[in-house]
Amino acid sequence: MISEARKDRATRKKRRIAERIDSAELLVSGLRFYWGALKPGKPYPASLLLERSKYLSSKFKAHLWAARRVLGIAIQANDKLVRLPLNYWARLHQIGLTLADFDTKKAFEELSGDLVIDQRVKAFAAMRPSLLNNVKDWLLAQVPEEAKPALPPDDDYSKHLQGQVFDILAAWRGD
Repeated sequence: MISEARKDRATRKKRRIAERIDSAELLVSGLRFYWGALKPGKPYPASLLLERSKYLSSKFKAHLWAARRVLGIAIQANDKLVRLPLNYWARLHQIGLTLADFDTKKAFEELSGDLVIDQRVKAFAAMRPSLLNNVKDWLLAQVPEEAKPALPPDDDYSKHLQGQVFDILAAWRGD
């Protein structure tokens, strides 16, 4: 169980990072860096990632931290291993970056994974002006508007179908 003090500390840290990130280009570069370096579900030595990013500015490192939080990268074994979760694509979808779209995925794959801000990274970030605000909202535990699921209509027919589904489930469970 996570203590309240630990939750408060994590919330304060997320708020500080959300205040510090201000560049969609740096954020996209960080997302692409981790997405290219890590395979979903496979542990990777953290020292290799640290080696590639240790001489970056503190501003860039804040964006890398935000990218790790968005992707849900887990740090394991006393900070020696990192792992990209299998559900990273759902987290990207929550901030408005959908890799299920063929064109978006192709453009994202073509970006440099070397923490370099080039014309492609700038163009990718410019085509997604809400990305930075979505990440800030996500860090502050708010769901961006376009990621919220649409509720089904609340009419008599929908209520009838929902009742039938509940009846079928109850019969299946033996209630």
